Amino acid sequence: MINEQYFVTDGLFFIMHQTEGTPIEGYFDVFFEADSDIEVQYLGFRVLDFPLYSALDQDTEANMVPRSLFVKQSIYQNITGLRLSLGEDIILEIPLLITDTEYNVKSELDTYISTNDEVPSEAFGNVSFAPVIIIDVKDKVILNISIYIVAVSLFTIGLFTYQKKRLGKKEPTIGVKQDVAKLYEQDPKKR
Repeated sequence: MINEQYFVTDGLFFIMHQTEGTPIEGYFDVFFEADSDIEVQYLGFRVLDFPLYSALDQDTEANMVPRSLFVKQSIYQNITGLRLSLGEDIILEIPLLITDTEYNVKSELDTYISTNDEVPSEAFGNVSFAPVIIIDVKDKVILNISIYIVAVSLFTIGLFTYQKKRLGKKEPTIGVKQDVAKLYEQDPKKR
């Protein structure tokens, strides 16, 4: 449904939590296999340094795998497997069965939006909500930058202002005086 403000579409979101084994480093391929030899390839990646992995379409940079990719001649082809591979090496194969009936959120959202003229703000039917997590670190960042600037400023001022000026304030040693005198005796014109 396309509303003035909202666009609802069916699809899958791939997220995997690794509970054991060596983490997968770098990028890898995620293949969604379906009936009628449909194979949809996405680029898999690790989420920061967490044992979480996701996938995105390299062309659109979208994380969602649209339902329409598994429709052939207006008939939905069941998703039968998921395969992770790194080059030619298969990392993991998971047999699946995702049928057309699994996509039930779009119709409920369309109905809710057309009935209420707004998006839902709480769970209903098959639609659930996770709590919103707001990470506001602006105050801490400003505080840390301010502390850094003050510390560097004080160090710089202390280094150049209060440092003892050593060059030229002390009398040269006898050895240095003798070396300078020898240089003048050798070629006084150059000095």
